[in-house]
Amino acid sequence: MEETEVAQKMPPTIFIELVDQGSSGFIQDDTMGTANPIELKSPSIHFIPNEGYRRGVKTDIVNGKEVQTRFNEKIRYIKNESVISVMEQRRLGIEPSSLPREDKIPIEKGYATIVREGTSVGLYDYMTQVYYNESNPERSEKASARFRVIHIDQQAEKFNEDELIAADAVKFVGTLYQRTGKNQYTYNENKIDAVCEMLSVFASTQPTKIKALLMLAKQRPEWFLTRVTKLEQTTVTEVLHALELNIIKFDANTAQYSNKDTIIKAFGGSKPLTRDQLVSMLADYLRTQDGHTAYMELKAEIETALNNLLN
Repeated sequence: MEETEVAQKMPPTIFIELVDQGSSGFIQDDTMGTANPIELKSPSIHFIPNEGYRRGVKTDIVNGKEVQTRFNEKIRYIKNESVISVMEQRRLGIEPSSLPREDKIPIEKGYATIVREGTSVGLYDYMTQVYYNESNPERSEKASARFRVIHIDQQAEKFNEDELIAADAVKFVGTLYQRTGKNQYTYNENKIDAVCEMLSVFASTQPTKIKALLMLAKQRPEWFLTRVTKLEQTTVTEVLHALELNIIKFDANTAQYSNKDTIIKAFGGSKPLTRDQLVSMLADYLRTQDGHTAYMELKAEIETALNNLLN
């Protein structure tokens, strides 16, 4: 049987959690008295009221036309009954159990799974439509929320997305240094210093700076990536703009001004670097404390060139 066919035959299912969860004062039974007791986020059993309201629609005929009116309809869960409208229950002669506890809705340890099948049809309909459900789009703003629906697939997707973002943040830090041998590494010092300065990371050596950046990338990956990406894009764009305006040029692994004998940065090396490599390295240098003065001068030259074009 195809997976899609199985999914289509699965009855509707909701996963719920209590809204108010926190320090309950209750300890999980099998951890009580141990060195590491686990405190429950909610009491072992919490009861949801089995009477409440939902958004109802009433149709009347006014001047020969149907007019629909929305109102707060009283609903009630009765064990083993599929009808939840109190008005309809009364019409059909359906009465609550003589034992009130029979119709209570228990939520164990803050969570529950409810499947719309068999004797649970009424419970499913009540829990999805009642105003106590924070996830109910029809819920009255005046009603107090007792529980919410958890979307398992969405939670899984969010978790997966967060994991990918964290991996990208760590991967970025990995581009800042390379292993050249046993316990030997080379560091892109300009870039590391620029990133550390922007993120207010303070460390005395390159290895400790990398360690601090890795910790930050793992703790706040999205925040980390947003800032380093914006920093890189901004400076690289400015370098490319300066090249397009013929303000600067690259000659023998050296960045210099086109119309004056001023070298911005000589990168050295026996092999000629590509244009992309030089753009990236110059942008890295300009973001450092040592390159700050050169960066300000370049920005001023770009602004002057743009003004001349406009005039």
